[in-house]
Parts: sequence; C-alpha cells; structure tokens
Amino acid sequence: MEMQICKDTHCEFKGPQPLENFGKSKRHKSGHNTKCKSCVARRFREFRATPEGKEKSKAAVRKYAKANPEVGRAKVARWKQRNMDKVLADNERRRLQKRNQYIEDVNRTTLWKRDQGKCQRCFNPVKLENYHMDHIWPVSRGGVHSYANTQVLCENCNGEKWASYPSVWEMLKIYKRLIR
Repeated sequence: MEMQICKDTHCEFKGPQPLENFGKSKRHKSGHNTKCKSCVARRFREFRATPEGKEKSKAAVRKYAKANPEVGRAKVARWKQRNMDKVLADNERRRLQKRNQYIEDVNRTTLWKRDQGKCQRCFNPVKLENYHMDHIWPVSRGGVHSYANTQVLCENCNGEKWASYPSVWEMLKIYKRLIR
C-alpha cells in the first residue's frame, strides 16, 4: 500500500496516509494532490466563509443554473409535489393580493381538521390532498380570506356552488364561527 504525507501545515493527520486519502492530480509526479482530501475540504469551507468566497460560490451556482436550467426546473417540480399545500396557499395569497383583500394565513391542514375531513355541503369524507378550500362568501364578491369565511368542500360541491352568494344556512355557520 502506497503512502503519502500531507503537505498542509494544519493537517489533523500527522504522518503518512494511504493514497486514497489524496485527490488525483495531473500536475504532480505522483498523480495525487499534495494535500489530503480533508485538508482541501477544510480550506474550501474556510474560503467560502469569506465575503470573496461567498461571491465566487454564488457566481458558480448561477453559472451552473444558467447552463443547466432543466435541473433547476426538475428540482422545483419535486419541491412542488412534496409541498402542494404551500403551493396552493401561495397561489391563493397571490390572487388575493392582486385584489388588495384582507389575507389571514389559512393553513389547509388546520382547516381540514377543523371541518373533520368532511365536505361541509354533502358531508362526505374528503382527502386532505385533494379537497377544495371554499370561501363561503366569495372573494370575488367582497368576502375575506379567513378561517371564519373558509370551508372544506368536495370537488362536486365546489363546482356547483362556484362563486354564488351563501345560503341562509351558510350565513349562520359564518356567524357561529365569528362568535366563537
């Protein structure tokens, strides 16, 4: 087994090390770097902690992202698959901001648990992943985005309701939520 000594003065390994601990290099006669992999990694971490190193790292990441846009798109698509509730909440928030509406941070999971995982019109169970968050008083008609004005609906019931005004029964439900 061939051995080599690291030339870094701050190396934690004193003495000879196996060649597999050294990266390959065409610049040196031995075909390996003069510093071991752990010392190179430590130096790189130290460099990245400096302002100059941070800038160079960011520039390298931007360059890679520009050269490989499909990698970035695939990463975003995977994140969206894993975080569908955040994506839906962001879309809703953006839509309401365009209308300059009041926005309460309505968590889809909390809303689903509050309504016990059931459609509030037909009372059939709905899955957390594919229920529709409905505004009882439609946002397009002046309703606000808040827990008091939202409910869980299945796809069919939300399609039937669309952006219609709430019935008397739904108005009583809003009132009860407000006085809680």
